[in-house]
Amino acid sequence: MQRPAYFVHILGFAGSGKLTIAKQLVPQLRAILVDNHFINNVVLGLIEPDGVTPLAPDVWVNIRKVRAVVLDTILHHAKAGRSFVFTNEILEGDPLAEQACADIAAVAETRGATYVPVRLLISPEELARRVASPERASRLKEVDTDAALRKARTRQVFTPQGRGCLDITVTSLSPIQAAEEIAIHMPTTEA
Repeated sequence: MQRPAYFVHILGFAGSGKLTIAKQLVPQLRAILVDNHFINNVVLGLIEPDGVTPLAPDVWVNIRKVRAVVLDTILHHAKAGRSFVFTNEILEGDPLAEQACADIAAVAETRGATYVPVRLLISPEELARRVASPERASRLKEVDTDAALRKARTRQVFTPQGRGCLDITVTSLSPIQAAEEIAIHMPTTEA
């Protein structure tokens, strides 16, 4: 019997631990990791952002083009039955980001995989602490603690409607514990 294929989509604020948790989950699912910086850094690596100054809107247009190529490649060339773990900061009220979520779900459906959205919830103070991590700057990630606090206090992580979203509060969970929570709640399907 073939293992079920999943497209786990970990959504959360920048700094909430999406990549660290995804790295724990990937071996359990025998999945391929598609971290948002796998896509973003194709563009960001060329312009050397400082992690504080907002990016020009056309930078995000180019990042969307890279995402489209990645999804098209998965759709048409990835092995049948392959699982993927995606990470993104997608916040309520951002229609372009919400479209990225819909695009990933559509590729999952076309490939016969189960789309599993997971929202990481975190206290503003813990988020600011994590954003200050020195290795984030070297990975072209956001490092502005004041901006992280403002965002966490005024915005919400996007909730994909009608998709059985799993919410996990990661304020005091280790990445291993968070990955276990996701694995426990994975829907079971047969391919």
